[in-house]
Formats: sequence, C-alpha cells, structure tokens
Amino acid sequence: MAALVGRTEGVSERWDTGTQTPHGGQEWRDMTNFVEDFSVTTNCLGTPEKALEAAASALKDVSHYPSCDQEPACLSLAAFLQGDPEILKTDTVRLTEQVSDIRKRLILGNGASELIDLCIRLSDASSWSPGPTDVQYKEYERSAANYGIKLTGVRDAKLVCMVNPCNPTGDFLELESLKKYIEECQDSSTIIVDESMIFWIGPHWRSQSIVSQGSWTESLYRLRGIRVFVIHSWTKIWACPGLRVGSILAPTSDAATVLRKHQVPWSLSTPAIAFLTEVVKDQDYMDKTWQVTPQWNEDFRKALQAEKPDWDIKGEKWLSFLWIRTTGSASARFYVDACRANGVPVRWGAHGYQRPEYIRVAVRDPQQARLVLEAVKLPYPGAVDSSA
Repeated sequence: MAALVGRTEGVSERWDTGTQTPHGGQEWRDMTNFVEDFSVTTNCLGTPEKALEAAASALKDVSHYPSCDQEPACLSLAAFLQGDPEILKTDTVRLTEQVSDIRKRLILGNGASELIDLCIRLSDASSWSPGPTDVQYKEYERSAANYGIKLTGVRDAKLVCMVNPCNPTGDFLELESLKKYIEECQDSSTIIVDESMIFWIGPHWRSQSIVSQGSWTESLYRLRGIRVFVIHSWTKIWACPGLRVGSILAPTSDAATVLRKHQVPWSLSTPAIAFLTEVVKDQDYMDKTWQVTPQWNEDFRKALQAEKPDWDIKGEKWLSFLWIRTTGSASARFYVDACRANGVPVRWGAHGYQRPEYIRVAVRDPQQARLVLEAVKLPYPGAVDSSA
C-alpha cells in the first residue's frame, strides 16, 4: 500500500485544499525557471494561432455583453461535431438536418467543469458511480459529494460518470464496448460520458464517439429512460484552458432545455466565442496533431523506459500524456521535485487522484521533453522505496 501523503504536501499553495480539488497547471506561475508545463494534458502544438488572433481581436468588444445564444460558436461547433468538412469551408455554416439536431442538444459552458457540476446537480440521483477505470478526473466526485450523492457500485447507481479516454490512466473503451457498458446500467439513470481526450485517436474519432450515436441515445432514453450526456472540454485539444471552453451534448432537445434553464447566463465570454468559432475550421492543426502526437508519445515513452525500466508506463500511445507508476510515493515525489527544479513541472498523482506512487507527464516537443529526461536520470537517493 502506498504511503499516505499530507493534504498540502507537494501541492501549489494557490490551492485551498480544504475546498478545492488540486489540478495541474498552477506551478508555472510561481517558478522563476519555467520552461514548459508537463503537468497538464493540453495539445503539444500549443494554441492554434488563427483562433488566438480571433480571440484577441474580440477584446475590442468587451464593452458589450457576450452573445446570449452563444452564437456563432455553438452552430460552428455543432458542424464540427457532425463532421461534414464542406460545412466549415464558408464563413456561414449551412444548417443541415444533422447539424440542426446537434445544435438543439448542444450547450456551451465555462469549461467542462461548469457543465459537469450543472448536469450532476440536475441529475436528481441519490447514488453515483465512476466508470470502470482505477481512477478518473475528480471533479465528478467533488460535485457528487457536494450535492450529497452517495458513492455506490455501478450496477446500483442512478448516476454514472465515465471518462473515456480516461484522464489520467489513459484507458480507452472502444465504442461498442462503451455502449454495452452503458446498456447494463439501471433504467432511468443518468450517464455522463466525458470524451475530452478522444480527438487524439485520429481523423476517425467521430466513429468512436457517442456523438455519432444520436439514434441510439434517443432510443435508450425512449425505451428505458436512460439519459446519456456527452461532455467535451475543448481546452485540451486546442490548448486554451485560460479561455475556459466546454460543451455538453444532451440526449434530447428537451433535456438540453432543462440544463439551459438552470445554467448561469454569460457562461462563454466574447473572446471564447470568437476563438471557438474560428478554431473548428483549422483542419491543418488537427492533421498535424494526429501526425506529431503519436510519434512524440512513442519517443518519450521509450526514452523514459530506457532510463527507468522498473517504471510502468500506461495509457494509449496516441494520447497527449503518459500515466506512470513509479517505484513508490517517495520516489514519485523526488522526481516531481526534480522536474520542477528543471523548469518542467509534472503532475503528481497524490493530489486529486490519491495515487502518490504515480506521476502524469504531458507529451511535448522532444527538445522540451529532454529536460524531463535529465531530471529522471538523477539517481533516487533511497536504494529501496519503502513507501510503495
């Protein structure tokens, strides 16, 4: 059993650990030697330039309120999810029947976290369960606890929250296996599937996404009362966590209306609307993502394994991060500190995930990854990590 870790040990002082769940992405603010952030799972290519320019240009309109219907971003994202490339080639999105159906069920929000909390709050569930992985993104657990929803087994739960592909473990259920898992849940239950990391699988990502299963989700709701909601955090694939852009796709337009009724107004800022409207058109960025990420993932994985053959490196090889089981919590903490000293903070699994023997490391440019490898080369001062 891994050693217990103090609530504030090794975590940024910016976090109020009594009320907040720590995440990556904070240490860089307080580092004088910062080079690159390996503690977050954002795209290794950085923020798309054209979309960033659109967001910057939109700042001239901050004296006005944002669009109350989240347009033109919502319609543009609906077209992106539907997947017809011709739709996005013109400045005005064509409203096809398929795009219209998605648009009616789609709501944008201030990152995925706002929509996770909103959906869980309105689930009317008394019991909940995470997905089939060892550990997952912790905001689901936090929201459920805040609303008094008790943790139980998946077959008894009225609310099931899954992250697929899973952050941080890198596990992935292919679509048919995922559907089977959902179909085995209770009637009249609420299912949330977080697909924020699915886009890295490649150009065929829609064929593995619940987004492509509109008829199935509608039938599941009509026949068994099971409501399947799909969450996407767009801050990951397009490297824009500072803008806070997320979406939720409801199983029906009526279910979307209920969410919209309880959502706070102005959830998406004017720069975020401009960014999202533009970024969905950037096919070159997506193509380069699919070309570069798997190669850098493989190279980084091999280099780390060569230095530390006793580390267990987990996760799909097309993802933007690695989930690594080290030899114990003390050695994990040692290498977290070593990376920070090299200007490249990584995510320690102790906080949020309660996996102190693990670290999560982003896939980045090999020149920057070299600094992580230099830190990993340092010999762990303890011959045997008794904290494992």
